[in-house]
Amino acid sequence: MGAERGEDRNGELSSELNNHSNAQIYSMIGPSTSQVSALTFQLELAHRSIRKLEEQVSSLQQQLSEKDDQLKLTTERHAKARDEATQNALVLKKHIAICEELRNECEHFRRDRDAFEEQIVEAHEQRELAEKRATEAEIREKMAQRRLEKALQVSSMTNLERKRNGYLEEMLPNCINNERVGALRGKPQTQRVMRKKIAAPLAPVASSGLIPEGQLEDECFGQPTPKKESQV
Repeated sequence: MGAERGEDRNGELSSELNNHSNAQIYSMIGPSTSQVSALTFQLELAHRSIRKLEEQVSSLQQQLSEKDDQLKLTTERHAKARDEATQNALVLKKHIAICEELRNECEHFRRDRDAFEEQIVEAHEQRELAEKRATEAEIREKMAQRRLEKALQVSSMTNLERKRNGYLEEMLPNCINNERVGALRGKPQTQRVMRKKIAAPLAPVASSGLIPEGQLEDECFGQPTPKKESQV
């Protein structure tokens, strides 16, 4: 169908050309040639625009490819950072648990330390109390030893010696004090007065004949103070 139409169109043109003169033909072809040139120029401009658009499309495709690569890198970095953050969070959670355990242990150690300090203070108090008791026990032991020695001495004495020692233990401190008071006051007669005062309680011992007369008084007061001779 198309071929037939083309043949019919060519036939019509050829018949028209045969019917017109050359001048007419040139007048008909001239405007067509100028139109073709304009169309050719426009086509060239369109080709240039297409090439520029193709270059722009290529540049945009390259930029898009670069952006895709950057997006992939960013995505990989983000995924890596997310994994690291997850790992860090797990490690931090473990560290928090460890710190909590250490805090509990420190609290336990602090309580043990306080208990040990209380035990140390109590031990010091018990040691001081034990030392005090040991000192008291030592004193009691010495006193018991003295009492034992005295009891042994008393057990080996006769009744008369026991009476004599009993009188001396009772009277001797007073005798010594009075002797000192009399000496300080310059009154030797105080000794004679005290001799007379203790003569009665010492009489049974002195009259027994076992102890010479005046010996008990001499043990109490010492030798009698001689009287001063009056100066002529």
